[in-house]
Amino acid sequence: MNWPDDYINKIITGDCLEVMPGIPDGAVDCVITDPPYNSHTHKNAKTTTGLKKFGVCFSEIDNYDFLGILLAKSKYWIAVFCPIESVGIIKSENENNYVRGMIWDRIVNTPQISGDRPSQACEGIALLHSTRKKMKWN
Repeated sequence: MNWPDDYINKIITGDCLEVMPGIPDGAVDCVITDPPYNSHTHKNAKTTTGLKKFGVCFSEIDNYDFLGILLAKSKYWIAVFCPIESVGIIKSENENNYVRGMIWDRIVNTPQISGDRPSQACEGIALLHSTRKKMKWN
């Protein structure tokens, strides 16, 4: 495999911790990631046999250490979809790369999976930028 010739304009899916080591630093233009929620959210989540049947079984995360790997691989932008409460955590752990917090307005939001509280009408997006290139939004 020759990077990046074999991967121009490609979407690579998979577990980032397994995929990223094979990608050279600075080789990715944009990273969009939607990591699992934290243990507080997962603690009361209801799982069903149907979800497990389709492979929806993943562990929660309680830190965003993996963002350092993503920042190393990215030339420009990283958009991290996360709970609203996590935007501040991501900012404090990535001060030099944090640009701003944004909102994904979930027009038709899913009911709360735990069934014990109201659903969230929006989700947070932490926008980060690699320090490799000058910041330019296009």
